[in-house]
Amino acid sequence: SGTLTFELVGREGTRRWVESNAVPLRDALGEVTALLAVTRDITARRQAETALRESERRLSEAVQTYGIGIFDHDHRTGHIYYSPEARAMRGWSLESTATFESVLQSTHPDDRAALRAAIARAHDPSGDGSFNEQHRIIRPDGSVRWLSSRSHTTFEGIGPDRHAVRTVGAVSDITDE
Repeated sequence: SGTLTFELVGREGTRRWVESNAVPLRDALGEVTALLAVTRDITARRQAETALRESERRLSEAVQTYGIGIFDHDHRTGHIYYSPEARAMRGWSLESTATFESVLQSTHPDDRAALRAAIARAHDPSGDGSFNEQHRIIRPDGSVRWLSSRSHTTFEGIGPDRHAVRTVGAVSDITDE
């Protein structure tokens, strides 16, 4: 038994991707007497995978070109993803864990209260989830940098059951602008 993926080329030059799963059928003595195979057309899936890879490549190039970092906060799990570019801006290693507290700790003390309030507004279910702030950070080497962050929080539920589920944003170092 196994799975085989391959491309078929028709007489007219049309190309289709197929995936075939096969299982041997055995007789009472255990001898393989037949092969049962199910084959399905996966062309649309392969095209979607290719388009996704291309979109990811373009996004990665744009992030590198513009020198921005991205972050993604899953409110259900509490996990916060910080891209390598966003980590570099803060002077964080790739191994360090990004948390709400580590973001606030690296924020300049004079800007922490305002940043905390802006984040709370963005996560407030009665609001629109928008966040657009500039604030200073203090990197581990002691240097002070200005960051500009924009994000949007999405919510689910209605009324008192409405709650934040995800925040996705971008950050750029505007110190030299």
